[in-house]
Amino acid sequence: MKIRFFLSLILAANLFTAPPVVAQSIDELFQQGDEAQANGSFLQAEEIFRRAIVLDANSTDAYVGVGIALDAQGKVTEAITNFQTAIRLDPNNSYAYSNLGIALAEQGNLEEAATNFYAALSINPNNAYGYNGLGVIWVSQGKLEEAIANFQAAINLEGANPDFQHNLQEAMRLLAAQSEIKP
Repeated sequence: MKIRFFLSLILAANLFTAPPVVAQSIDELFQQGDEAQANGSFLQAEEIFRRAIVLDANSTDAYVGVGIALDAQGKVTEAITNFQTAIRLDPNNSYAYSNLGIALAEQGNLEEAATNFYAALSINPNNAYGYNGLGVIWVSQGKLEEAIANFQAAINLEGANPDFQHNLQEAMRLLAAQSEIKP
């Protein structure tokens, strides 16, 4: 009798304290996750994309979304795991490869990063992030002309992306400075 009474109290308390459950479609979650990322709310985006994974454990886009949110929070190792999961589920997801390349480059693993950027571009030659990522690697290796070509390809595909434009301007500045030093 006492156990049933306590269980009733616990159930009643949960009815009054549990947040309302709002049924959401995976498309609604993707829209909300993308909006959260665009607003810089990466923890919120991570939580939203994780809910999408609960709805569809095979959603490569949800794993990529979680990975991007984690990477933005500085959780690069966890981000890499999510990008790798997306690739395991869909080996033709170009954006999973390019985001994995970004995360690997952040860890200083430039050779593996480049391999993933090339994989992204072999799947989708219109993946501007693959070109931008290769450009960043070329800058770090002093291959400024190759970097500039890749940044220009990214800009031609993506348009006025401020990160791509900044990278191009910086590579051009470095190349000009290098040219001034040469006799």
